[in-house]
Amino acid sequence: MYYLAKFFELIGISVITYSFYIYFPNPMTYELLIYGSSFFIAGWIIEKFLLKG
Repeated sequence: MYYLAKFFELIGISVITYSFYIYFPNPMTYELLIYGSSFFIAGWIIEKFLLKG
């Protein structure tokens, strides 16, 4: 479960970074920002609340 949480966080950061570099002169689209943020927050929630120990 720990690796799943870290994988979700990695996907979220990767999506945000990728969209930042692709759309650099213009702001990134809200869809990609929401996708990246939701993956990162899902991984953070798994790590923070489900893996208490």
